[in-house]
Amino acid sequence: MIWGNRSAGKTLFMLQQVALAQASGLSVAWIDAERQYDKDWASRFGVDSDNLILSQVTSIAEFADQGVELVRAGVDLMVVDSVSSLLPQSYFDDGEMKDFAKTGQIGTYSKNLTSACNMLNSVNQNTALVLISQVRNEFGAMHASLKPMGGKGVDHLNSTSIKLWSSMAASEQIEGKVSEGDIILKKPVGRKVKWFIDKARGPGMGEEGEYVLYFKGDRVGIDRASEVLNLGVLYGVIKKGGAWYTMYGHQEQGGESAAKYLRENPEIMEKVVAEIG
Repeated sequence: MIWGNRSAGKTLFMLQQVALAQASGLSVAWIDAERQYDKDWASRFGVDSDNLILSQVTSIAEFADQGVELVRAGVDLMVVDSVSSLLPQSYFDDGEMKDFAKTGQIGTYSKNLTSACNMLNSVNQNTALVLISQVRNEFGAMHASLKPMGGKGVDHLNSTSIKLWSSMAASEQIEGKVSEGDIILKKPVGRKVKWFIDKARGPGMGEEGEYVLYFKGDRVGIDRASEVLNLGVLYGVIKKGGAWYTMYGHQEQGGESAAKYLRENPEIMEKVVAEIG
C-alpha cells in the first residue's frame, strides 16, 4: 500500500513504477477509481497508455471482480488509484445507486474492502497489487493517529506499507523558472517528500528517507540526482559537512547545487550509484 497526505505524489510515484515495469516488458493494469487518469500527463513519466490495461470502476465489488479476472489472466502489476474512492455495497441495490439517506451502514466500507483483498489474495500467485490510499484519522482512547483507509483487515493483509509525506511549507518547496507566455517567472516546481516503510513482512521495516518530487517544469517526477545524492551521503560515498557536499574531490554548497552537479555530470552520478551497490 502507498498512502499519505494530499500532494505527496502518491499517483506520480506509481506512474513512474508503471513506466519502469513496462520498460522491463511486464504487463500492467491501472484501476482508475478516481476517474482522473490523464494519458498526456502519464506519458511525461514514460507510461505507454496504449499498452496499459486501464479500467474505471465505482464500487469495491467492481474492483474485486475485475481484479480477480486480471490476476487470473496473469497481469504482473495492478495499481488501484485509489481505494479511498471506492463505494461499499451498502450504496447499491440490485446494481443501482440508492438514495443517499439509505446508504449509512457502519463499517461496510472496511468490511467490503477486506473481503475484496481476501478474494484477490486467494487467487493471486505472481501479481504485485498496489493500493493507493488517502489518509484518515483514527481516534483511540488517548489520542488520534493518522492511518490509511481500509481498516485493520486490509492492514493485516497488506505485506508492505509505504507512507509518503510532504509539506506545503516554503522551506520544503523547490523553486525554478517557469515560462508563461513571454514571461519567465520563478515559481515552486517541486517539493521534498519524506518516505517511511511502516510495515514490511520482509526486510526494510522502519527504513525512511527523502527525495525531491518535481511536478512542474522541464522534468517531472522523482529526481534521480537528488535521490543518488541522499543515498550517497547515507552510505558514505559522498561526504557532507554542514552545507557542503564533497564528491571525489569536487565540492558543492547546498543540496540543490550538488544534485545539479550530478545531473550535469552523469559519469560521476553513475560512479556514485556503482559504489552504493
